Amino acid sequence: MNIVWAPEALDRIEDFAQSMAQHDEQLAAQWIDDLFERVEVLSHLPRSGRLVPEANREDLREIIWKNYRIIYRLQAGTIDVLTLFHSRQKVDVDQF
Repeated sequence: MNIVWAPEALDRIEDFAQSMAQHDEQLAAQWIDDLFERVEVLSHLPRSGRLVPEANREDLREIIWKNYRIIYRLQAGTIDVLTLFHSRQKVDVDQF
């Protein structure tokens, strides 16, 4: 399956990485590489993520990676990575 990154997801990745880079640029770069590598697994196992508990929708799923929730939506032949949140943040599922 193809993976499509929503602009919001990419913006949030950039924000998190910039914050990390203030302390350690190499760590931030590795974090980005690891994140994309983890999401790439979805292309082969799209239903490996759990249902988003707040949503109760079969098409809206998430993977937990480190301290982050990566929210994605399954569509015909496509995985749309919608956003990511720090695990301490609440998710407003109405936006999806």
